[in-house]
Amino acid sequence: MIVCNQVRNVVISFICTKRYPIVTKKPQNALPKNERKSIFKNVRALFLYKLATVALDGTDNILLQAVINFKSVVLYANYSMITTAFQKLCDQILTGVTASVGNLNAGDDAERKESILYRLQFLTLWLYGLLSAGFAATVNSLISAWLGNEFLLDTPIVLAISFSFFIQGMEFPTYTYRTTMGLFREGRTAPVISALLNIALSIILGKIFGMAGIFAATGISRLLTTTWFDAHLIFTKKLGKSAMRYYLTYLKYFIFAALVTLCCEVTAKTLPLSGWIGAGCKIIVCGVLYNVLFLAVFCGTNVFKEVFNMLLRRDEKWRK
Repeated sequence: MIVCNQVRNVVISFICTKRYPIVTKKPQNALPKNERKSIFKNVRALFLYKLATVALDGTDNILLQAVINFKSVVLYANYSMITTAFQKLCDQILTGVTASVGNLNAGDDAERKESILYRLQFLTLWLYGLLSAGFAATVNSLISAWLGNEFLLDTPIVLAISFSFFIQGMEFPTYTYRTTMGLFREGRTAPVISALLNIALSIILGKIFGMAGIFAATGISRLLTTTWFDAHLIFTKKLGKSAMRYYLTYLKYFIFAALVTLCCEVTAKTLPLSGWIGAGCKIIVCGVLYNVLFLAVFCGTNVFKEVFNMLLRRDEKWRK
């Protein structure tokens, strides 16, 4: 894998040098001092943000071992592998949006920026809501068929993992807008506070609720810091208005995702099937149920029509 990545990097570097020889030429005029200072400050702020985010996402295993026991770390590893795969899938689907959002935010049309932000939030709800609900309702059936019942976690713990995964995913729209708008320094302390708050809440909730408390603490710490603060920065600094509408929309989406997750959980438990066949049937049923409820609730909304028309136009463009 390492060798393949290195070869790929060398090939990409060679192609870029051939196509864009200007990148190898030394500029005749250096950047002004104030621009260099601004770039370094933004890079330091972005590095701090990334470092704190890694600390926030990477402390669960340490806290599990410290507050619970080592066995909990082993059991969680199987579930973590699945959520990590989900996260990589979502990154592949959504990361391509970043460049388009960057081009959009380079302009001055604040109304269109806001409209695209709500569309991106809606798409993120569909993707992360589907995966979160499916994970909560079917992962134990999958683990049981794969490894056996002795490797299962209790339902409250699975729901807490699903909750944390959903909250993390729903930050994608505001994170993308904040970075493409250049709001690096303004939001650099939020993830640091979130990481520290996560440690404190994990210890407190972990002693009260066990493993479920530790996983829930990660999602709660995000809600109390980066989730609302990034939206606040975007709307107040760049769009010139209050973020209250965004918060209310987020709350509506969160309630929808929670209720649909519970519906999928109850439906999956009623299916009298086990093994790989049972896991596969539950995955299909929950996927269909989520999308049916999603359409039933949102098909008449403006944002659904906007996203649907946007996807139709893109499909027609690809066919041409």
